[in-house]
Amino acid sequence: MAQKYVNKKAVTLIIVVFAMMLLGVLGWTLARMQATNFESNLRTFEPENALNMAEAGAQWALNILSQNSCARTRLGVFNAVNDNDCGLIDTDCNDNGDWMSSPHSLSPGQYNLCVRNPCNIAGCTPAESGDVVIVSRGYIPAQSGSRVMRQIKIEVDIGSLTNTLQTQVADPDNISTGLFNWSAANNSPPAIPAHNPTRIEGTISAGHYEGDADGAYDELPPGNPGPGYDYDPPPAPILPDDNNDPENDIRDFTASYPSIDMASFYNNPAYSHWPPAARPPITTIAAVISGGNQLQTTPNFFDNPADEDAVIVKRQNGSLNNDNDWTIITAVNGGGNIADVSPNIAAWPDEDILTPGIQVAIKLVRRFYQDAISQRWYIGKQIAGGETADALIDLSSSNIDLTQISIVSEGDIVINGGRRLRMRFFGAPFLIRYPNLATQNGNIFSTDQPNGGNENSRRDQRRFEGLIYSQNGEVNFNYLDGTMVYGNRVTLDGTARIRYQTNRISSSGFVFEPAALTWKEE
Repeated sequence: MAQKYVNKKAVTLIIVVFAMMLLGVLGWTLARMQATNFESNLRTFEPENALNMAEAGAQWALNILSQNSCARTRLGVFNAVNDNDCGLIDTDCNDNGDWMSSPHSLSPGQYNLCVRNPCNIAGCTPAESGDVVIVSRGYIPAQSGSRVMRQIKIEVDIGSLTNTLQTQVADPDNISTGLFNWSAANNSPPAIPAHNPTRIEGTISAGHYEGDADGAYDELPPGNPGPGYDYDPPPAPILPDDNNDPENDIRDFTASYPSIDMASFYNNPAYSHWPPAARPPITTIAAVISGGNQLQTTPNFFDNPADEDAVIVKRQNGSLNNDNDWTIITAVNGGGNIADVSPNIAAWPDEDILTPGIQVAIKLVRRFYQDAISQRWYIGKQIAGGETADALIDLSSSNIDLTQISIVSEGDIVINGGRRLRMRFFGAPFLIRYPNLATQNGNIFSTDQPNGGNENSRRDQRRFEGLIYSQNGEVNFNYLDGTMVYGNRVTLDGTARIRYQTNRISSSGFVFEPAALTWKEE
């Protein structure tokens, strides 16, 4: 009996041990199956994660382009301070230097970018559109030794400073918005050829075109030549003339318009401010005394000696284009409350201005009237709570060379008189090509005919090597030899020649709104 009991215990032990081994094997098998399934699920998600990496790279590229429209991947570099790469001719992503030298890492992978100009010339299949092309690759888990890679391409309209001349896009509620009116400078039929050829070498984008002064915009030629037309699309001869290689640059209606970041110029330590923060307001009521030779105000309104020569007095509601609306401060006395002025303001059109006790509303304006070099000026202090101010470039008595000069104004910028004005850049110290003239809401006018015995000499009296820009105002020039002109509206008279030069332009201080035109996975 004892022996039989022991045998039973042994059998039971064997069964228990076997059951434990069986359960262990089953557990291990289930764990392996779970791990395999988990790994399989991970690999299923990896292509999607790689696409997300590519999308993240494209978004980062769009952010960089919003800060600098000319940024391109070149020699492995791509960042917001890459300037003046818009003119690169590379239109592919075939070389190592076309891509960033180091990929960016994000959980769970990496991305790399090639940002280049579009290929839109003959032979490109298919032809690409927009201002810039972003090619972005997403890698899982990393570019080196990746298990999965996905690539996308986005063609982007960027609103860049790459057009030679640009206006705002058309507004159905305001037909004059975006108007490029070159009818007074037109030398082609049906216009009377009063001027030498007006040439714009490079791309034009305007909301409307007016070339024949008939008030009907964007007319196409019905004949060759037609009885009147404003716009001639490729491949026909393009107006205004464009005779340098490549000929027949794009003329269109749709480009996104860049906006100016006034705060960036206001806060830029390279810019001097007028009026200074310490001075009184620049508008006041003044009494006319001494037969029109003096203006008397409250004490200390005129900031002696800073208001002498470099500041003029304008009728508050007058125009800088009208010589009878402004006068020059020649001296300040009386503790800052009396300004001697010339010419005599008896010519101001206010009724009974010289009647004893009459007062007029005046506004001070910053005046530029002599040669200067390496100065940047911010005119107005509206951002800091002050008044909008205007700038006058006075060419009434002498020629002016403004070398490496930038004038940014919250108000109007007016060029007055017939003498010569040249604004130019040169040399390594001025690598940041600030705009020649820029304003957000003001107008830029140069409507006086320059001196000169022929068309070319008059055109040579208005030479600019930088950007002329107004976001919401009109740009109007009577004769111009320039580089880039941007305005809500642009009007040209006399002979004009505008030639885009990428090394004269910087996108610093401007805001761009990139918009994707196409998206596809490659």
